[in-house]
Formats: sequence, C-alpha cells, structure tokens
Amino acid sequence: MAASSVTLNDDSAAPVNFRLQASDMKTARYIDPLSTLSLPMGFEVVHDIKPPSSLGTDRHTLRFFNTIKDSVTGVQATPVISLQLSVPRSVTVDASTLYNLRAFIIEYLSKSNLDLLVDGVTP
Repeated sequence: MAASSVTLNDDSAAPVNFRLQASDMKTARYIDPLSTLSLPMGFEVVHDIKPPSSLGTDRHTLRFFNTIKDSVTGVQATPVISLQLSVPRSVTVDASTLYNLRAFIIEYLSKSNLDLLVDGVTP
C-alpha cells in the first residue's frame, strides 16, 4: 500500500510534499501539488516482484520527473532521472550490499558529475 504523501527535500533543502495521485498493485505515482497540471513535477515507484516460489530478479524503479517550459520558445520537455534496483532471487542479498550500492550512487551523482553526464562526459 502506498503512503498518501511523501516529503523529500529539494536541492536547496526545502521540503517538497508529494501527494499520491494514483496507485495500483505495482505502481504509485506522486505529484507535487504546487506544480501545475500542464507542468507537473513528481515521481513514480514501480515494483516488478516475481512470485514467491520462482527464481529471477525483482525490480524496483524510482522515476523522478519535472515538466518544464522554455521561456523563449514555449516548448515543453520533461527531464527524468530514474533508478532501478534489481535484486536476484537466486542468492541472499544482505542489507550492507544494498547500502553500499546506494552510497556509490549518491556519491557518483555529485553536482559536478551530473553536469558532466548531461554534457555526455563519463566522469
């Protein structure tokens, strides 16, 4: 079951209170109620979990989006950052492994590395 709201800090450490827009058994979609319908900002959480008795890989995806409008041309576009967590069922994956992978992502996505990635440079 999805939470009715999720508060996350933006880059300036200001809290953004995302509200649940829609959910089903696999997906929850949250929207910033201060954004507009034509220029939404929000995120989705998607789970692809295999049946208990099967092998394979469970996948959990976070997708953050922010639709913007160019002030000169009026063209709309939606930048997106996605993260997929894939957990194989063939072995036991302990929390410390997942926490280390999380730490690597956080450190790698520093502002300077993100600027390089956007320019097509591999930091």
